[in-house]
Amino acid sequence: MAIFKGAGVAIVTPMNENEEVNYEKLEELVEWQIEQGTDAIVIVGTTGESSTLTTEEHSDVIRAAVRFAKHRVPVIAGTGSNCTREAIHLSEEAEEAGADGLLAVTPYYNKATQGGLIRYYTEIAEAVKLPIIMYNVPGRTGCNIMPETAATLFKNVENIVGIKEATGSLAQASKLMYLTDGKIDLYSGEDGIVVRGAKMHQTGALNSHQILVMPTQTMREEDRDYAVAFSVPADDPSILYIYGRQASDTRKLEASKVDVGNANYGGQEVIIIFEDTFVPYKNVYMLGEIDFTGMLVERFAGYHRQSYGGCKVGNGDVLIGASQMAAECNGCAKASHIKDKIIEMIHLNETLFSCGIACSCEGSPTRAGNYQIDMLLANVCKQNVTRLPYEIARLAQDIAGGLMVTMPSDADFTSDEVGEWCRKLMVGDARYSVEDRQRILRLIEAMTIGSVAVGYLTESMHGAGSPQAQRIMIGRQANMEAKKALARRLCGIDPDGLF
Repeated sequence: MAIFKGAGVAIVTPMNENEEVNYEKLEELVEWQIEQGTDAIVIVGTTGESSTLTTEEHSDVIRAAVRFAKHRVPVIAGTGSNCTREAIHLSEEAEEAGADGLLAVTPYYNKATQGGLIRYYTEIAEAVKLPIIMYNVPGRTGCNIMPETAATLFKNVENIVGIKEATGSLAQASKLMYLTDGKIDLYSGEDGIVVRGAKMHQTGALNSHQILVMPTQTMREEDRDYAVAFSVPADDPSILYIYGRQASDTRKLEASKVDVGNANYGGQEVIIIFEDTFVPYKNVYMLGEIDFTGMLVERFAGYHRQSYGGCKVGNGDVLIGASQMAAECNGCAKASHIKDKIIEMIHLNETLFSCGIACSCEGSPTRAGNYQIDMLLANVCKQNVTRLPYEIARLAQDIAGGLMVTMPSDADFTSDEVGEWCRKLMVGDARYSVEDRQRILRLIEAMTIGSVAVGYLTESMHGAGSPQAQRIMIGRQANMEAKKALARRLCGIDPDGLF
């Protein structure tokens, strides 16, 4: 049977100016809470300054709370400690004082093992007859009671009846309820916010461990409720993912992987729906601070735009290599115009890489100690990324030839009816098999018009902000007055001793 159902209020321990417990105020607090309809009083928990009271004060406060409550509501006494003997002593004192139950926090600072936690709680439980609620608050103690450990204690120790879960993890709480067949008394003891809403086109969300959410525009006073930044585990059961479609995505379901293009990896985009998602305050990084939203968006976008000088260049390297392979398979790699196109692709790709390196090297440390990239050059980098990969892709298609999109499926190449014709007509340079030629052409197709083009081309255009966003930032960062001053000095409008 549960010690209580409903809301148990953790009472502070009021102090006089001489640092002694103010029992008069404590009585007022207990009386007010009971009058307001609280279902239980939790005394000398972490909210009640349990770690700063002396052992004598700790016991005295429990006795006082029991006396003030007069059995009108259960009194749950906090008796956990990082010393098992002290926890046992406090638990015995609470039982003698007439407490209705115990709230035992995990040993703090010590970082007990799971086996150590089993011994800790078992020894407390053997010393008293009162029902015990385990208190799991790893954000404060540095120690997490894993669901398997809590379930073991619940099943094997008669007077361990519940747990106060303050991890903020619905997944962990759900697992514990599953392991105990829903019989353990589960109390939630974490403050935080509840989020409802959505985020569109989130790349890579399904293979992430955490979802980090932040504003994407400058917020005004009327937007204050939406000025939030937080993180939640990607497997939080309150989150709904709606998977996005990609060009030729059903090829991934076929038995043969030849027509996929990229036979090893892939990307994905989703819409994320937050359906009353609970976020503990420890994972909330912005809550209504609208004055900082503009700076946050600009700086995040700057880092993102800088990174495109690396990730899209990596894609470009693959496409350049594929184009060279296609030229060799086609038997025209030595033609001067093919060589020139390959060189142009390299030139464009390394230009992007140079932009990424430049905005990194020209950065500077902030007062906080982190490194801030050069914002102007980061936006120049991304502006080039919106254009140059498209030219690289155009040249790749030029080199690959029309066969890239008119080639039959791999099922035709292996069929009894038309396979021989397909294999005969697809013979190219003798150094490469027909299947090699198929695979490399499919890779170019995937990267320029297929599923991989999402990451290489469309994301190059719109990822980290669409082209106009960078142009706005370039205009802001260009320091036009300094450029005008240089011109004025050279032409003599502002003589400054140069002439």
